[in-house]
Formats: sequence, structure tokens, C-alpha cells
Amino acid sequence: MLANCYLVHGSDAEQNFKIVSSIKVQAKEQGYHNYEIFEINKQFAWEKLFEHCQNRDLFADKTLLDLRITVDSLNKDANEHLSKFLQQYVNDPSFCILVSAQQLKPAAQNTKWFKTLQANGKVHLSRSLPPVFKLTNAVLDGDMPQTIKLLKSLKNSGLEPILILWGLTREVRQLLNVKYAQQSAKRHQQRALDRLSSTQLHDLLRFSSYIDTIIKGIQPGEAWNSLSILCLNFANPTQTPLPIMEDLAICNQA
Repeated sequence: MLANCYLVHGSDAEQNFKIVSSIKVQAKEQGYHNYEIFEINKQFAWEKLFEHCQNRDLFADKTLLDLRITVDSLNKDANEHLSKFLQQYVNDPSFCILVSAQQLKPAAQNTKWFKTLQANGKVHLSRSLPPVFKLTNAVLDGDMPQTIKLLKSLKNSGLEPILILWGLTREVRQLLNVKYAQQSAKRHQQRALDRLSSTQLHDLLRFSSYIDTIIKGIQPGEAWNSLSILCLNFANPTQTPLPIMEDLAICNQA
């Protein structure tokens, strides 16, 4: 059921986009065929927003109003205008009001407009995942392009390879636990379980142990190259097979 109003904010722009897109689809399905965007910045003319709503044709389709806050914080006048607007239209059946922002400061939660949205609708707060978990989610989903992109970004950021290895081996062990205990899998996990057998998961652990010896300087090798092989095999085992461990052992003894 569509709420009267929504607030979508937080540091994860991708997640915000997905939430907003879902609200737009739901609104259209429930008869809100008009869609209007208003970007709220320091120069925003609030009177135009009020006039737009007041002069609306009584026989027009219902409207989803997308109010996008594009500044870090609203000044006193803007807070008052937004509060007044919401109090006037938040329960108007002609409108569904969607307020979105990248990152609201804590003080915003004490404003009248925030409390009005909270009391009459739904508030969605997104938080950015740590980089390692973004990578593990991409790997679990089998998203090869995103996996490659994130690997390059993490390498350029100077992140220690051991942290990435920890995140990947943690996910493999959790998948094995789900398999053996026959537990219900999460969405990301189920996608990985659909393509990876128990044997393949154990092979990933074996190769992870080999990478650990490279990182610790016990075995020769390039950690990032080996991590790339591990991630890509995890994401798509048929496209990127793991090296045969016995061959690696022979090479290292030579």
C-alpha cells in the first residue's frame, strides 16, 4: 500500500536510487500517473511549488511529487516552508509526496517537516556498505563487471589484501554452513549456492589458504592477481577456473 509521503536519505546513492525507483513504480500502479520533480536548493522558489499544487486541475491524474533536497542542510526559512507545505498537502489524496536527500545532518531530525514525514509516511535511511562487503555482495551475486570494477578500486585505494581475503573466506564458510545445516539462505547467498557445489566451495577455501601464504611471504606470488582469480571463480566458476593446487605446489617447490 502506497504511503501518503516518503523520506529517502542516506549515504548510499545507489540504494537511494533503488528505493526511489520502487516508490515510483508503486505510485504509477496505484494511479499516480503524473510525476513532478522539484529540486530544492538555496535559490528554490517555494511560492512556485505552492502555486503548482493550488492551481491543479480537479480532474487531473494524481501526482507523485518528487522533492529533491540538493543542499547539505536547509536554512530556517526553507525548513519553515517545507514544514508548511507538508502540513497542507501530506494528507491530500491527489498527491504522494517523496522527499529525498543524499545525507541529512542530525539536526534535520528535530525539524517539524521531518517529524511530519515520520508521523504520516515512511522514512528510508541508507548507509554505505564498507568496500569489502560491496565486493563480497558482487561476488555472491555473480556480477562479474562489478566484481572487476570493485577489485580495481580496492587495489588503488591501498586496502590490505588480507582484509579482502578475510571477507571472501568468511562468505565461503557461511555458504558451506548453509549447505550442510540446510538453513534458509539470504538473497545474495542463494544466488551463489545455485551455481556452486560443496566441492567448488571447498576448492575456494583451499585456494584462499594458498593466497594467505602469499600475503604472509611464505610462498612466492602476486597477492592481487591471486585474489582476482579467487573472486572471478567465486562469481563464475565456469568462466574463470581455479588453478590446480597440485600444480601450484610443484611450481613453488621448483
